[in-house]
Amino acid sequence: ESGSELLLYETMRGRAVKYLLANQYRFEVGEHAQRLRGLLSELDTRSRERRLTEHRARAERSATRRGVADWSILREIALDRSMALIGPLRTDKYLHGLYTERPAVNEAIQSFVASDRRGLSIVGDSGRGKTNILCRWIDNAESSEDIVLFLYGSEQEGEVSKAIPRLLYQSEPLEELLASLAPEARKRDANLVILVDGVNEAPDPSGLCRQLIQLAQSFDHPWFKVVFTCRTVFWDNVLAEVAFSPDVFWFSRQGGDVRTKDGVLSPHVKLRRFSTTEVERAFDRYREISSLQSDSDALSEATRSMLSDPLMMRLRPTAYQGRAVRVAAVDI
Repeated sequence: ESGSELLLYETMRGRAVKYLLANQYRFEVGEHAQRLRGLLSELDTRSRERRLTEHRARAERSATRRGVADWSILREIALDRSMALIGPLRTDKYLHGLYTERPAVNEAIQSFVASDRRGLSIVGDSGRGKTNILCRWIDNAESSEDIVLFLYGSEQEGEVSKAIPRLLYQSEPLEELLASLAPEARKRDANLVILVDGVNEAPDPSGLCRQLIQLAQSFDHPWFKVVFTCRTVFWDNVLAEVAFSPDVFWFSRQGGDVRTKDGVLSPHVKLRRFSTTEVERAFDRYREISSLQSDSDALSEATRSMLSDPLMMRLRPTAYQGRAVRVAAVDI
């Protein structure tokens, strides 16, 4: 296409194959490439729809035969639904190969998952990586026994407690579904995790938050986890004064990052800027795929400060593909 190199990436998601036509993670805009992207996207969508139809039939047969939900089938249904939702993000917002691990955040999430707490909120400004963290959670679910169901806050208008069984093709109420899954959850030492991204974008943000908090509080199953993300301004203006139960919600231990103005611990993981190590790790990955002429050792303090914002880390190296990164018209 116009003399540029095209790379075809193949990634396996369950049994469905998704093809991405890209040039160093940046999609070509030529007519032929665009048409191919559209065709492959349609193929992927149809494949997932077919799989979900098969899952529904299997779930109904299992419920009829056994009288209880089949954990393995529900896991596949949830994974396919979640993968389908985040699929479009893989071409732009969530690039698997560029994801930068954040050890402190990972440690907080792992501690929550291993605990008996059932609720967790992830808070940060726009572009700090909230959605990416949930996408990574879904990717990791492929190699675990967990049932992980992803939802967009912007699409939640009704009762979440009714939507969860419906999305998993189950007819019984959530309370009965969880009761039937309890023995298998304990046997597998696995969790059912509901991930809700961007509650502040919901038609009724406050109402959705009340529902999610109630979900976490209502069911005494330590393996049933409710996780949601929101922007900092929404937390400060709407949720900061909510009385979260420490017996239900996981209270982070990240020092100043999770303390209110009064020094009281808050039940959320706060996403801030990249650490020095994370800046170097992220920049080196972008440098490799964007052919940047700068390397992390040569970055000035001003540039490091700018790139510590995950959003700027994403935008700046892309803008300077094949060149040295420039800040304030000064080569670095």
